[in-house]
Amino acid sequence: MGRKGPTWFGIDLSKKQATNLFILSLAGIFLVSMILLPLIFSFIMSLRSAILYENFEMWIEYSLLYMLPYLCILIIILIIIIYSLVRSRKIAMFYSEVIDTKKSESRVLSFCPNCGNKRMGEEKFCRICGEELN
Repeated sequence: MGRKGPTWFGIDLSKKQATNLFILSLAGIFLVSMILLPLIFSFIMSLRSAILYENFEMWIEYSLLYMLPYLCILIIILIIIIYSLVRSRKIAMFYSEVIDTKKSESRVLSFCPNCGNKRMGEEKFCRICGEELN
C-alpha cells in the first residue's frame, strides 16, 4: 500500500496520538525533573558531608541503599520520556510528509434536483421521479 511509518515501541500511532504523546512527554520531562533534581542535589550533599566528616559508612547506608534505586528508576523513566518525545515528533512529521494521492472528486449531489429525494450511493437516476443525476 504505502510507506511504513515510524513506530513508538512497535506501536503504530496516528498523527493525533503522536501529538498527544508529544505533549504528555513534555509534561513528563517537567514533572520528572522536578522530582529528580532535588534527589540528585540531596545525593551530592550527602556525599559532601560524608567526605567532610569522614563518615562513609553512613553515606553508603543512606545514599547507596536508599537513594540510588530511586535515582536509577527516575533516570530510566526520563530516558523513556525523552525517547517518546523524539519518536512522537518523528511520527507526527511523517504524517505531514505523506502526500494524499486520493483525487478529490467533484461534488456529487446528495439530493435529486427535481423532487428532492435523497440520493443513495452512486445512482445515475432518481428512484422516485427518474430524473438523471449528475
